[in-house]
Amino acid sequence: MANYTPNDALTIVKEFIKNPPIAAVDEFLVDMVHSEIWTAYPWRWTLDFLTPVALVDGTQDYAWTDLDFYRPIELWITRTDTTPDEYQPLRIIEFHPPELNIKLGFRSLQTISLEEELSKFRFETAVGIASGVTLRLDGKFQKTPTKIDTAALATSLIQPDYYFNVFWNGLLYYFYKFSDDSRAGNMTVDGRGNRQYTGQLGMYMGLLGKMMREEDSRGGTAVVFPDEPLGAGLATSYGIFGG
Repeated sequence: MANYTPNDALTIVKEFIKNPPIAAVDEFLVDMVHSEIWTAYPWRWTLDFLTPVALVDGTQDYAWTDLDFYRPIELWITRTDTTPDEYQPLRIIEFHPPELNIKLGFRSLQTISLEEELSKFRFETAVGIASGVTLRLDGKFQKTPTKIDTAALATSLIQPDYYFNVFWNGLLYYFYKFSDDSRAGNMTVDGRGNRQYTGQLGMYMGLLGKMMREEDSRGGTAVVFPDEPLGAGLATSYGIFGG
């Protein structure tokens, strides 16, 4: 259950920085940290079930209807004309070219991609559906981060309270950074691409990595879009700050 608010984080941070000269951008820094943490990992509190999409014979591309869609996490085909329903898991890959000259059926379809410029999912070929068969695309997706504006500063954060230390430590880093405070720290990259963090940035990144590991140990879902893990080259092995 979440009870802490962004204002609680601001209260803590401002104890570290007396009379910060950047109060006018409080909400922007809060929103920056909130979005950064949200998109770093498929946290269970950021996930939702995809609105089912009916599959049509001879069609390869399918639009989703969820307005808060950020990225797919798990996708599968459900066959609903049987009792009980049958399921075919799909592997999410980075790209499929158009292919309408071939059709694959329920058990033959294996992969699906996200064609972001079309706002559609794409199977490896057109879907083949025999008479009497009913198929739909189901799944889980990560929602778009909720915008933190001035009104939301007093609203409880969606993440559990036991991860609040990650949030306020991230906020403290950005306050230091925007105040030109040397305690902010920085990031360096060695010849092998390994990233090293110092100062408050190091504290924030360490806590964020710990948060990811704790969630992973719960048996949660790992991001499977695209086929290469997001942020595969990071020292933390997670997707924050790119790959």
